[in-house]
Amino acid sequence: MTSAARPASPAPSPARPTPRPAARLVRWFGVEDPWERPRPPVGRADVAWAVGIALFGLVALELVRSVGVLRETDAPWWVQWVAVLTGSALLVGRRRWPVTVAALAAVHMVVVGVTMPMVMGQFTMQVVYFVALMSGVAWARDRRWMLVVVGVIVVVMFAWIALQFAVGNAAQDYVDGTSASDRYGPLPPIPAAVLLTLVINVVYFGGAVVIGQLQWRSARDRALLERQAATITSQTEELRTRAVTEERLRIARELHDVVAHHVSVIGIQAAAARRVMDRDPEGSRAALAGIEGSSREAVASMRGLLGTLRDVERPGSTDDGTRSPSRGSPSCRRSWRPVPHRVAASPTTSSRPDRAPPSGSERRSRTPSTAPCRRR
Repeated sequence: MTSAARPASPAPSPARPTPRPAARLVRWFGVEDPWERPRPPVGRADVAWAVGIALFGLVALELVRSVGVLRETDAPWWVQWVAVLTGSALLVGRRRWPVTVAALAAVHMVVVGVTMPMVMGQFTMQVVYFVALMSGVAWARDRRWMLVVVGVIVVVMFAWIALQFAVGNAAQDYVDGTSASDRYGPLPPIPAAVLLTLVINVVYFGGAVVIGQLQWRSARDRALLERQAATITSQTEELRTRAVTEERLRIARELHDVVAHHVSVIGIQAAAARRVMDRDPEGSRAALAGIEGSSREAVASMRGLLGTLRDVERPGSTDDGTRSPSRGSPSCRRSWRPVPHRVAASPTTSSRPDRAPPSGSERRSRTPSTAPCRRR
Protein backbone atom coordinates (compact mmCIF):
# COMPACT_ATOMS: atom_id res chain seq x y z
CA MET A 1 0.00 0.00 0.00
CA THR A 2 1.18 3.45 -0.84
CA SER A 3 0.76 6.22 1.65
CA ALA A 4 -1.16 9.33 0.60
CA ALA A 5 1.02 12.23 -0.40
CA ARG A 6 1.03 15.02 2.07
CA PRO A 7 0.04 18.46 0.74
CA ALA A 8 3.02 20.65 0.17
CA SER A 9 3.34 23.42 2.70
CA PRO A 10 3.24 26.96 1.26
CA ALA A 11 6.65 28.41 0.60
CA PRO A 12 7.59 31.15 3.05
CA SER A 13 7.45 34.63 1.61
CA PRO A 14 10.90 36.01 0.94
CA ALA A 15 12.01 38.52 3.51
CA ARG A 16 12.55 42.03 2.35
CA PRO A 17 16.22 42.82 1.99
CA THR A 18 17.44 45.28 4.56
CA PRO A 19 18.66 48.44 2.85
CA ARG A 20 22.35 49.02 3.18
CA PRO A 21 23.68 52.06 5.03
CA ALA A 22 24.66 53.66 1.72
CA ALA A 23 21.12 53.21 0.38
CA ARG A 24 19.67 54.67 3.55
CA LEU A 25 22.00 57.64 3.29
CA VAL A 26 21.05 58.24 -0.34
CA ARG A 27 17.37 57.98 0.53
CA TRP A 28 17.71 60.35 3.48
CA PHE A 29 19.41 62.97 1.33
CA GLY A 30 16.58 62.70 -1.22
CA VAL A 31 18.77 61.74 -4.14
CA GLU A 32 15.93 59.89 -5.88
CA ASP A 33 13.27 62.41 -4.82
CA PRO A 34 11.68 64.09 -7.88
CA TRP A 35 10.90 67.29 -5.95
CA GLU A 36 13.21 70.23 -6.62
CA ARG A 37 13.37 73.20 -4.31
CA PRO A 38 12.81 76.45 -6.23
CA ARG A 39 15.72 78.86 -6.28
CA PRO A 40 14.76 82.36 -5.20
CA PRO A 41 16.53 85.28 -6.83
CA VAL A 42 19.12 87.26 -4.93
CA GLY A 43 17.17 89.71 -2.80
CA ARG A 44 17.76 92.51 -0.38
CA ALA A 45 17.70 90.13 2.56
CA ASP A 46 20.67 88.20 1.15
CA VAL A 47 22.65 91.38 0.58
CA ALA A 48 21.76 92.76 4.02
CA TRP A 49 22.78 89.47 5.65
CA ALA A 50 26.17 89.50 3.88
CA VAL A 51 26.82 93.18 4.69
CA GLY A 52 25.97 92.62 8.35
CA ILE A 53 28.32 89.64 8.59
CA ALA A 54 31.09 91.60 6.87
CA LEU A 55 30.79 94.59 9.21
CA PHE A 56 30.69 92.40 12.28
CA GLY A 57 33.68 90.43 11.00
CA LEU A 58 35.78 93.55 10.43
CA VAL A 59 34.97 94.91 13.88
CA ALA A 60 35.79 91.56 15.48
CA LEU A 61 39.03 91.33 13.47
CA GLU A 62 40.23 94.72 14.70
CA LEU A 63 39.32 93.84 18.29
CA VAL A 64 41.32 90.63 18.02
CA ARG A 65 44.22 92.59 16.53
CA SER A 66 44.09 94.98 19.47
CA VAL A 67 44.34 92.07 21.89
CA GLY A 68 47.52 90.94 20.13
CA VAL A 69 46.37 87.61 18.77
CA LEU A 70 47.35 88.52 15.19
CA ARG A 71 50.90 89.60 15.96
CA GLU A 72 52.30 86.44 14.37
CA THR A 73 50.31 86.94 11.15
CA ASP A 74 52.61 88.19 8.42
CA ALA A 75 49.89 89.29 5.97
CA PRO A 76 49.12 93.05 5.96
CA TRP A 77 45.89 94.32 7.41
CA TRP A 78 44.24 94.99 4.05
CA VAL A 79 44.77 91.36 2.99
CA GLN A 80 43.06 90.27 6.17
CA TRP A 81 40.20 92.64 5.40
CA VAL A 82 39.94 91.22 1.88
CA ALA A 83 39.72 87.71 3.34
CA VAL A 84 36.85 88.73 5.62
CA LEU A 85 35.00 90.68 2.92
CA THR A 86 35.28 87.98 0.25
CA GLY A 87 34.14 85.31 2.66
CA SER A 88 31.10 87.37 3.65
CA ALA A 89 30.33 88.21 0.01
CA LEU A 90 29.84 84.51 -0.73
CA LEU A 91 26.68 84.53 1.37
CA VAL A 92 24.91 86.77 -1.16
CA GLY A 93 24.37 83.83 -3.54
CA ARG A 94 23.97 81.07 -0.98
CA ARG A 95 20.35 80.40 -2.02
CA ARG A 96 20.70 81.12 -5.73
CA TRP A 97 23.88 79.09 -6.34
CA PRO A 98 24.09 76.91 -3.21
CA VAL A 99 26.50 74.18 -4.34
CA THR A 100 28.87 76.64 -6.03
CA VAL A 101 28.93 78.85 -2.95
CA ALA A 102 29.65 75.84 -0.72
CA ALA A 103 32.59 74.79 -2.93
CA LEU A 104 34.00 78.34 -3.06
CA ALA A 105 33.66 78.64 0.72
CA ALA A 106 35.66 75.43 1.15
CA VAL A 107 38.39 76.77 -1.15
CA HIS A 108 38.36 80.08 0.74
CA MET A 109 38.69 78.22 4.04
CA VAL A 110 41.70 76.21 2.85
CA VAL A 111 43.51 79.22 1.29
CA VAL A 112 42.96 81.52 4.27
CA GLY A 113 43.72 78.70 6.69
CA VAL A 114 47.08 78.02 5.08
CA THR A 115 48.12 81.66 4.71
CA MET A 116 46.41 83.28 7.71
CA PRO A 117 45.25 80.57 10.14
CA MET A 118 44.38 83.04 12.90
CA VAL A 119 42.09 84.97 10.56
CA MET A 120 40.42 81.79 9.37
CA GLY A 121 39.82 80.72 12.96
CA GLN A 122 37.86 83.87 13.83
CA PHE A 123 34.25 83.37 14.91
CA THR A 124 32.84 85.38 12.01
CA MET A 125 34.69 83.34 9.39
CA GLN A 126 33.57 80.09 11.00
CA VAL A 127 29.97 81.30 10.82
CA VAL A 128 30.43 82.12 7.13
CA TYR A 129 31.78 78.65 6.30
CA PHE A 130 29.08 76.95 8.36
CA VAL A 131 26.24 78.88 6.69
CA ALA A 132 27.68 78.31 3.21
CA LEU A 133 27.91 74.55 3.70
CA MET A 134 24.47 74.39 5.31
CA SER A 135 22.91 76.38 2.47
CA GLY A 136 24.57 74.15 -0.09
CA VAL A 137 22.74 71.17 1.38
CA ALA A 138 19.46 72.98 2.03
CA TRP A 139 18.99 74.73 -1.33
CA ALA A 140 20.58 72.35 -3.83
CA ARG A 141 18.23 71.20 -6.60
CA ASP A 142 20.37 68.34 -7.90
CA ARG A 143 20.68 66.20 -4.79
CA ARG A 144 23.12 63.73 -6.32
CA TRP A 145 25.55 66.47 -7.37
CA MET A 146 25.18 68.09 -3.96
CA LEU A 147 26.03 64.83 -2.22
CA VAL A 148 29.16 64.47 -4.36
CA VAL A 149 30.35 68.04 -3.74
CA VAL A 150 29.65 67.96 0.01
CA GLY A 151 31.36 64.59 0.30
CA VAL A 152 34.46 65.93 -1.42
CA ILE A 153 34.47 68.99 0.85
CA VAL A 154 34.24 66.90 4.02
CA VAL A 155 36.94 64.49 2.86
CA VAL A 156 39.29 67.33 1.91
CA MET A 157 38.75 69.10 5.23
CA PHE A 158 39.51 66.04 7.34
CA ALA A 159 42.50 65.19 5.15
CA TRP A 160 43.80 68.71 5.71
CA ILE A 161 43.40 68.33 9.47
CA ALA A 162 45.22 65.00 9.38
CA LEU A 163 48.07 66.52 7.38
CA GLN A 164 48.37 69.35 9.86
CA PHE A 165 48.90 66.87 12.69
CA ALA A 166 51.10 64.54 10.63
CA VAL A 167 53.52 66.87 8.85
CA GLY A 168 52.46 70.33 9.96
CA ASN A 169 53.00 72.32 13.10
CA ALA A 170 49.72 71.45 14.87
CA ALA A 171 51.24 68.61 16.89
CA GLN A 172 54.55 70.44 17.33
CA ASP A 173 52.77 73.27 19.16
CA TYR A 174 51.57 70.82 21.79
CA VAL A 175 54.95 69.10 21.98
CA ASP A 176 56.77 72.40 22.55
CA GLY A 177 54.34 73.45 25.26
CA THR A 178 54.44 70.23 27.26
CA SER A 179 56.93 67.63 28.40
CA ALA A 180 56.71 63.89 28.09
CA SER A 181 55.90 63.47 31.78
CA ASP A 182 53.12 66.06 31.87
CA ARG A 183 49.66 64.54 32.14
CA TYR A 184 46.64 66.49 33.32
CA GLY A 185 43.84 64.03 32.62
CA PRO A 186 43.05 60.47 31.57
CA LEU A 187 44.80 60.98 28.21
CA PRO A 188 48.19 62.40 27.25
CA PRO A 189 48.14 65.95 25.84
CA ILE A 190 48.84 65.10 22.21
CA PRO A 191 46.20 62.31 21.79
CA ALA A 192 43.71 64.46 23.67
CA ALA A 193 44.40 67.41 21.34
CA VAL A 194 43.96 65.21 18.27
CA LEU A 195 40.73 63.71 19.61
CA LEU A 196 39.37 67.15 20.59
CA THR A 197 40.09 68.57 17.15
CA LEU A 198 38.42 65.59 15.51
CA VAL A 199 35.28 65.87 17.66
CA ILE A 200 34.96 69.63 17.06
CA ASN A 201 35.23 69.22 13.29
CA VAL A 202 32.80 66.29 13.22
CA VAL A 203 30.24 68.36 15.10
CA TYR A 204 30.96 71.41 12.92
CA PHE A 205 30.71 69.82 9.47
CA GLY A 206 28.17 67.20 10.50
CA GLY A 207 25.95 69.83 12.07
CA ALA A 208 26.03 71.97 8.92
CA VAL A 209 25.11 68.99 6.73
CA VAL A 210 22.36 67.67 9.05
CA ILE A 211 20.76 71.08 9.62
CA GLY A 212 20.81 71.81 5.90
CA GLN A 213 19.19 68.48 5.06
CA LEU A 214 16.51 69.00 7.72
CA GLN A 215 15.73 72.38 6.20
CA TRP A 216 15.43 70.79 2.75
CA ARG A 217 13.08 68.06 4.02
CA SER A 218 10.98 70.62 5.87
CA ALA A 219 10.64 72.72 2.70
CA ARG A 220 9.69 69.61 0.71
CA ASP A 221 7.04 68.63 3.26
CA ARG A 222 5.56 72.13 3.19
CA ALA A 223 5.46 72.08 -0.61
CA LEU A 224 3.72 68.69 -0.61
CA LEU A 225 1.16 69.88 1.93
CA GLU A 226 0.45 72.99 -0.15
CA ARG A 227 0.06 70.85 -3.27
CA GLN A 228 -2.31 68.48 -1.46
CA ALA A 229 -4.32 71.41 -0.11
CA ALA A 230 -4.62 72.85 -3.63
CA THR A 231 -5.69 69.44 -4.96
CA ILE A 232 -8.30 69.07 -2.24
CA THR A 233 -9.64 72.55 -2.97
CA SER A 234 -9.91 71.87 -6.70
CA GLN A 235 -11.55 68.49 -6.09
CA THR A 236 -14.02 70.07 -3.67
CA GLU A 237 -14.98 72.68 -6.25
CA GLU A 238 -15.29 70.00 -8.91
CA LEU A 239 -17.48 67.85 -6.67
CA ARG A 240 -19.68 70.82 -5.82
CA THR A 241 -20.09 71.70 -9.49
CA ARG A 242 -20.84 68.07 -10.31
CA ALA A 243 -23.42 67.89 -7.53
CA VAL A 244 -25.15 71.05 -8.79
CA THR A 245 -25.16 69.70 -12.33
CA GLU A 246 -26.61 66.36 -11.23
CA GLU A 247 -29.29 68.14 -9.21
CA ARG A 248 -30.22 70.24 -12.24
CA LEU A 249 -30.45 67.14 -14.39
CA ARG A 250 -32.65 65.44 -11.80
CA ILE A 251 -34.96 68.46 -11.64
CA ALA A 252 -35.08 68.61 -15.45
CA ARG A 253 -36.08 64.94 -15.59
CA GLU A 254 -38.77 65.45 -12.98
CA LEU A 255 -40.04 68.54 -14.81
CA HIS A 256 -40.18 66.58 -18.04
CA ASP A 257 -42.09 63.73 -16.37
CA VAL A 258 -44.57 66.11 -14.74
CA VAL A 259 -45.24 68.08 -17.90
CA ALA A 260 -45.49 64.93 -20.06
CA HIS A 261 -47.89 63.28 -17.62
CA HIS A 262 -50.26 66.22 -17.28
CA VAL A 263 -50.18 67.06 -20.97
CA SER A 264 -51.06 63.43 -21.76
CA VAL A 265 -53.94 63.53 -19.29
CA ILE A 266 -55.13 66.85 -20.71
CA GLY A 267 -55.00 65.42 -24.24
CA ILE A 268 -56.99 62.35 -23.27
CA GLN A 269 -59.61 64.37 -21.38
CA ALA A 270 -59.90 66.92 -24.21
CA ALA A 271 -60.49 64.11 -26.72
CA ALA A 272 -63.13 62.57 -24.45
CA ALA A 273 -64.89 65.91 -23.98
CA ARG A 274 -64.99 66.48 -27.76
CA ARG A 275 -66.53 63.07 -28.34
CA VAL A 276 -69.30 63.36 -25.72
CA MET A 277 -69.95 67.11 -26.01
CA ASP A 278 -73.22 66.70 -27.97
CA ARG A 279 -74.77 63.67 -26.33
CA ASP A 280 -73.44 63.93 -22.78
CA PRO A 281 -72.94 67.51 -21.58
CA GLU A 282 -72.31 66.38 -18.01
CA GLY A 283 -69.47 64.08 -19.08
CA SER A 284 -68.02 66.85 -21.22
CA ARG A 285 -68.20 69.21 -18.23
CA ALA A 286 -66.44 66.69 -16.02
CA ALA A 287 -63.72 66.21 -18.63
CA LEU A 288 -63.18 69.96 -18.88
CA ALA A 289 -62.98 70.19 -15.08
CA GLY A 290 -60.37 67.45 -15.14
CA ILE A 291 -58.43 69.39 -17.79
CA GLU A 292 -58.54 72.49 -15.58
CA GLY A 293 -57.34 70.54 -12.54
CA SER A 294 -54.55 68.84 -14.46
CA SER A 295 -53.34 72.16 -15.88
CA ARG A 296 -53.29 73.72 -12.43
CA GLU A 297 -51.43 70.75 -10.98
CA ALA A 298 -48.89 70.96 -13.81
CA VAL A 299 -48.36 74.70 -13.24
CA ALA A 300 -47.99 74.16 -9.47
CA SER A 301 -45.51 71.32 -9.99
CA MET A 302 -43.47 73.37 -12.45
CA ARG A 303 -43.39 76.29 -10.04
CA GLY A 304 -42.12 74.05 -7.26
CA LEU A 305 -39.43 72.48 -9.42
CA LEU A 306 -38.32 75.86 -10.77
CA GLY A 307 -38.11 77.20 -7.23
CA THR A 308 -35.94 74.24 -6.28
CA LEU A 309 -33.77 74.88 -9.33
CA ARG A 310 -33.29 78.51 -8.26
CA ASP A 311 -32.31 77.33 -4.78
CA VAL A 312 -29.67 75.08 -6.37
CA GLU A 313 -28.31 77.96 -8.45
CA ARG A 314 -28.31 80.46 -5.57
CA PRO A 315 -25.10 79.23 -3.73
CA GLY A 316 -22.97 79.91 -6.80
CA SER A 317 -24.55 83.20 -7.83
CA THR A 318 -23.63 86.67 -6.65
CA ASP A 319 -26.32 89.26 -6.16
CA ASP A 320 -24.95 92.79 -6.19
CA GLY A 321 -28.38 94.35 -5.94
CA THR A 322 -28.55 95.46 -9.59
CA ARG A 323 -30.49 92.61 -11.16
CA SER A 324 -34.27 92.36 -10.83
CA PRO A 325 -35.73 89.56 -8.71
CA SER A 326 -36.71 86.36 -10.44
CA ARG A 327 -40.27 85.24 -10.91
CA GLY A 328 -39.84 82.68 -8.14
CA SER A 329 -38.43 85.08 -5.55
CA PRO A 330 -40.53 86.03 -2.49
CA SER A 331 -40.87 89.66 -3.62
CA CYS A 332 -42.10 88.50 -6.99
CA ARG A 333 -44.57 86.05 -5.44
CA ARG A 334 -46.05 88.92 -3.42
CA SER A 335 -46.53 90.90 -6.61
CA TRP A 336 -48.63 88.18 -8.19
CA ARG A 337 -52.25 89.20 -7.62
CA PRO A 338 -55.65 88.05 -8.88
CA VAL A 339 -56.72 89.70 -12.11
CA PRO A 340 -60.47 90.20 -12.53
CA HIS A 341 -61.99 89.16 -15.82
CA ARG A 342 -65.45 88.33 -16.98
CA VAL A 343 -66.47 84.80 -17.86
CA ALA A 344 -68.78 84.62 -20.83
CA ALA A 345 -72.05 82.84 -20.24
CA SER A 346 -72.35 79.51 -21.95
CA PRO A 347 -74.95 76.80 -22.05
CA THR A 348 -72.74 74.55 -19.99
CA THR A 349 -72.40 77.04 -17.15
CA SER A 350 -76.07 77.99 -17.06
CA SER A 351 -77.54 74.51 -17.39
CA ARG A 352 -76.24 73.16 -14.11
CA PRO A 353 -79.22 72.70 -11.81
CA ASP A 354 -77.20 72.61 -8.62
CA ARG A 355 -75.35 75.87 -9.06
CA ALA A 356 -76.55 79.39 -9.79
CA PRO A 357 -74.70 81.55 -12.33
CA PRO A 358 -71.70 83.19 -10.70
CA SER A 359 -71.97 86.82 -9.81
CA GLY A 360 -69.52 89.48 -10.91
CA SER A 361 -67.52 89.27 -7.68
CA GLU A 362 -67.32 85.48 -7.93
CA ARG A 363 -66.07 85.60 -11.50
CA ARG A 364 -62.68 86.87 -10.41
CA SER A 365 -60.13 84.33 -11.47
CA ARG A 366 -57.36 83.40 -9.07
CA THR A 367 -54.82 82.86 -11.79
CA PRO A 368 -51.65 84.92 -11.42
CA SER A 369 -50.98 88.01 -13.44
CA THR A 370 -48.92 87.58 -16.58
CA ALA A 371 -47.35 91.03 -16.23
CA PRO A 372 -43.55 90.96 -15.78
CA CYS A 373 -42.33 91.15 -12.22
CA ARG A 374 -40.77 94.55 -11.59
CA ARG A 375 -38.42 95.64 -8.89
CA ARG A 376 -39.96 97.93 -6.33
